[in-house]
Amino acid sequence: MSERIALQGFALDLCDALGVISPNPPRDDYQFEHPVQVVDRDGNLATNFIDCYRADHFALEGKATGQAVADDNRVRKAFGQARTYVAHVSGMPPPYLMVLDLPRHFMVWDRSSGRYGVFAAGQRIKLLACAAPRRVRLPVRHLRAAAGARPTRMGAGGDEGDCRHAG
Repeated sequence: MSERIALQGFALDLCDALGVISPNPPRDDYQFEHPVQVVDRDGNLATNFIDCYRADHFALEGKATGQAVADDNRVRKAFGQARTYVAHVSGMPPPYLMVLDLPRHFMVWDRSSGRYGVFAAGQRIKLLACAAPRRVRLPVRHLRAAAGARPTRMGAGGDEGDCRHAG
């Protein structure tokens, strides 16, 4: 299965689990493979694509490494790629930058201080398998906020969240 198919399938399942709208059907302000015009090092204009983008909410780059051990080098590159791309979107950059390393974790950066910060400033959110198949445990508060859901009051579990169907 290709990285693109894996990421899009997971993202659609996650939207469903979080109870937020999905980028399917695509809209100008919310879609998979959102095109951005970037000037490369040689001064040439190139079209690149943000894996999943929702204007005023988030940009998501995904890496489906399929490895049992996290590959921070690939995740770090995806973070740099996403930061470059959001600098070229129309309007303001989104408040959240996310990198998904399937099947292990999300990393989320927010620019509440005006910047996303460095790679190490990202919050790592592990996707831990729960007892039920096709479910993961994840802190849903940050993901729901980034996806555009209204804030909800978390239970005693705080950021731990609960098991939600998510791929």
